[in-house]
Amino acid sequence: MIDINKRARFGLLFAAIHLVMFFWFLSYLGDLSGRDGQGPLLWVYWLAIDFPVSLLVILLFAVDVTSHYMLYFVHGVLGTIWWFFVPTLMYKGLMRIKGSK
Repeated sequence: MIDINKRARFGLLFAAIHLVMFFWFLSYLGDLSGRDGQGPLLWVYWLAIDFPVSLLVILLFAVDVTSHYMLYFVHGVLGTIWWFFVPTLMYKGLMRIKGSK
């Protein structure tokens, strides 16, 4: 059985990796912006990386809220928070599956 501290450490690790990747991505986009008009299309990858959270992006685009700041908030803040909770959710799901056998 994994204690809460280990899950929190894994959560912090996942969140830190997500945040570093996000800032690297923003740096890459900033470097690309002058040379490549297709750079903004790279945001599509974050829809898969932050899947449940990225549904909010699709909803906001549907109601015509289009802003880079919205993308920064959803993927940078909410996506990082999501990845903090992923280890706990995975653990609870595995325990539920193990308990049903």
